[in-house]
Amino acid sequence: MVPMFPYGADTTTQESLLRYMRDDCMRTFEIVDERLGGNAKRKRSHHSICFMIEELGVLFRKNSEDMVNMLNQFYDARSYHYRSKHQGDDNITNLCVTLLGGTTPSFIREAFSDKIISQGFTSRVIVVFGHAPRFFRQFPGLSDEQIKCRSDIVDHLYKLREVAGEVRLSEEASAWHKKWYESGEISSKRVNKDPRLDNYYGRKNVHLLKTAMLIHFADKTNLIIDIDDIKRAVKLLAITEHKMHEAFNTVGRNPIGEVTKHILRFIIESDVGVRYKKLWLNFVSEISKQELDQVLEFLVTTDQVENNNGWYKALVDDVYNTMSF
Repeated sequence: MVPMFPYGADTTTQESLLRYMRDDCMRTFEIVDERLGGNAKRKRSHHSICFMIEELGVLFRKNSEDMVNMLNQFYDARSYHYRSKHQGDDNITNLCVTLLGGTTPSFIREAFSDKIISQGFTSRVIVVFGHAPRFFRQFPGLSDEQIKCRSDIVDHLYKLREVAGEVRLSEEASAWHKKWYESGEISSKRVNKDPRLDNYYGRKNVHLLKTAMLIHFADKTNLIIDIDDIKRAVKLLAITEHKMHEAFNTVGRNPIGEVTKHILRFIIESDVGVRYKKLWLNFVSEISKQELDQVLEFLVTTDQVENNNGWYKALVDDVYNTMSF
C-alpha cells in the first residue's frame, strides 16, 4: 500500500535518502495568492518525510557524520542542494523532516566519543528522558474503545493529508508569543540550568513553535495556531526539560564515570552493604583495581557511600538523585 505520508527506512545512506526524497516525497498543492487578488491560486510543492526509528544507533552508524550534518540542515526546513561525483545533482525544495526515535544513554556516550553526533545535533532535538519504563502492561489485544480510537485517528490522518498552506499564529497567540519571546524568559526562567542544554535553549523558540504545531494538528485541520496550542506547548516542554540533561550524564571526560554509577547502584541494591572483595570480583572485567579504589574513594568522599573496614554501604537510595560524576 502507498503510505499516506512518506516515511524513511530504519537504516539508509545519505545518497539513498536524498534520492527517495527527490523522487517519491514531493507533494504539489494550490494556495490562494493574495498578491494576485481575488481567489487566484498558484501551485506550490514540498518534500516531506518522517522517520519512526526504535533505535537511533541503526540510523547513525559510524562514518555517518555526513548524514547528521545533513539532518542538521534539514532542521531549518528550507531547500537542500547536494552534488555527487557520479549521480548528478539533487535539489530538494521546501523540505520538512520529522524524526521520532528511541535510544539509550550508552549510544549517546558512544556517538559523542566517535563524533557521530554533537551538540549541534542534540540542540535540534527534544530529548525525552526516563530512568525506567513508565509502566509495565500486558498487551492482550485492543479493546473495543481502543479500536474506535484507532479508527478516529486514521480518519483524522486522512483529513490531514489534504491540508496544505501556510501555518500562522492567531492574533491572540501572536501577541502572547511576542511578549513571551521578547521578555527573555527563554534564558532568565530556564527550567533546567545544566550548561549542556545551553544550545538547546538557544533554539527553544523554534522548538516551541514546532511543538505547538504538533499539538494543534493532533486534533485540528485548520492552519491557525491558537493561544491554547502555544501555552500547552510551553508546559509540555517545561515538563520534558526537567530531566533532559540526564540523557547526557554519560558524556564527559571521565572514562570511568559510567562504571561509577554501576558500582553505586550495585551497592544500593545490596541493602546490608558489600565487601570490597565482592566489588572487585563483580567489576574486575570493567575496571582495574586502582580504578576501583578511585571510584570507592570518590563515593566515600562525596558522602554517597560509607566504608566500615572494607564493608561498603550506601548512604543514598537512588543513583540518579546523587551528584553528577
